[in-house]
Amino acid sequence: MTPQETRPLTTSATGGAERVGGGQEVNGAVSGPHRLAQFTINAPADWINLNQRLHWAKKAELTRQWRLAAHVAANRAGVHQGFTKVHVTAYITKPTRRAFDVHNLVPTLKAVIDGLVDYGLVEDDSTKYLTGPDMRVSEETGPASITLTIKEIQ
Repeated sequence: MTPQETRPLTTSATGGAERVGGGQEVNGAVSGPHRLAQFTINAPADWINLNQRLHWAKKAELTRQWRLAAHVAANRAGVHQGFTKVHVTAYITKPTRRAFDVHNLVPTLKAVIDGLVDYGLVEDDSTKYLTGPDMRVSEETGPASITLTIKEIQ
């Protein structure tokens, strides 16, 4: 499933939460069996790649920037906080169609997930609270970014 296929499910262009399979809205919060959010994080810095041999200070700065960008993007999108458990799918967009190993961007996604934990999406990024992130290459080209689809699971 591509990010474009999931966009109609969200309640706003910014990727707010939505009921899937029932539920009701109470005081602006969506309740029900499943919630879904989707939003894009525009690359705040270079990708952090497993093949790089970066100085620790440079890697720490890149990590800080990605972590903060994820926190800010989730906040701007109005993503629900305090999920019990979620499944995260990450669609990586790059400016060219040149082939790349998406799994080499695991350090970037680790920083993004840590930013979502900082935001309060879930209590921790352990498997008790989080499944994924499942990484996919976006079918579109465009500015370097990560589009996250977050689905509440039981």
